[in-house]
Amino acid sequence: MSQNQSSKKLKSLRIALVPAIFSDRQFNVLIKKLNSERLTQVERNYLSNAIKAKIKAIELVKHTNVKEIYARRKDEFKIETVIACYKKAGIDLVGYKTIKAKAITPREAVTKIIYNHLQIEARIVDLLPVFILKNLDKINLFEVYDFAVENSLANFTGYVFNIAYAYSGNENIKRLLAALDKRKDNLPVFRDERYETMQELIKQDDVCRRWNIYTLNSTEDYKKYIELYS
Repeated sequence: MSQNQSSKKLKSLRIALVPAIFSDRQFNVLIKKLNSERLTQVERNYLSNAIKAKIKAIELVKHTNVKEIYARRKDEFKIETVIACYKKAGIDLVGYKTIKAKAITPREAVTKIIYNHLQIEARIVDLLPVFILKNLDKINLFEVYDFAVENSLANFTGYVFNIAYAYSGNENIKRLLAALDKRKDNLPVFRDERYETMQELIKQDDVCRRWNIYTLNSTEDYKKYIELYS
């Protein structure tokens, strides 16, 4: 298999590998390496340390019976639990109104959406800042910070909460953003895999630039969601 083919195959596995095994930064460094692109010193350090160790661990696990001894939890992510939370907060989504499921806590809903944001419908993710503002008093921001750091999701978490801050000016969110700012990655984060090929065509606003997010949405675009569900 050629390097180009390997790169394409690896890109197709992004959802499975990020953030479960690699952070966005580490994954992008792997792609650059496979494409024979020039790496910075920081990226070379990533490749020779954290990334190398993870690749070696993956190779070792392949030769074990870990699948047989590890029983997957039955409470894995289910979109219905998030929709139930949205509905409870007064956010009704067309196509989901007949769904009945036990709502999880607002903090759990936030972290589950962020963790699975590449796998679920975009409008559910887009409404997350609205949900946060409607449930801010029920969300432990210290737990959100720990989640973001532990899962290498400081950038996307910061982006979502920055949108919420832009429409609230909440001081607690401001402090969370300052803490996440110190743990964010410098490599780009794409809201959709397709955006990677059109990176130079996407215009970033201040919030997107701060968190290195590439999306077709601007902070201003969220105004209609805020007004609709406020």
